[in-house]
Amino acid sequence: MQHRTKLVGGIAAAVLAVSGIGAGVAAADTQPAAPQPSADQKQQPDHKPQPGKHKHRSPLARVSHGELTMNGKKHRVIDIQHGAVTAVNASSITVRSSDGYTKSYAVNDKTKVRAVPGKKPEKITDVHTGDKVGLRADKAGDTVTATAIADRGAGK
Repeated sequence: MQHRTKLVGGIAAAVLAVSGIGAGVAAADTQPAAPQPSADQKQQPDHKPQPGKHKHRSPLARVSHGELTMNGKKHRVIDIQHGAVTAVNASSITVRSSDGYTKSYAVNDKTKVRAVPGKKPEKITDVHTGDKVGLRADKAGDTVTATAIADRGAGK
């Protein structure tokens, strides 16, 4: 008897779920059609995203700086920072965020550097003081090594 009650309850829940989906689809089909643009609106240029531009940005793209701990066999600690380069050489880079937070990161031959406008690979020597960058770094003890640097070019 108990098995039959559970079976009937499960079937009833499935029927309600399917009917709820059907009602949602029916409601979507009864929505009025989008208004057609007038002749004046048709002559305006399209505002479509340009190739290489993202329509929706990740929430991390708006982060000034922060530290994340990643799950896994080894809990990896990652630093993220966006800001202006205040110092750079072949072995380190220093970045200052818009809120004044400044941090230096080690750079090695495994650090990937890319230019955002052209998205072509670069070298750390192509990054200059004053450039706007997004940076990701691995933290191991007191050492923080940049693993990826996105160079957005000279700041405004």
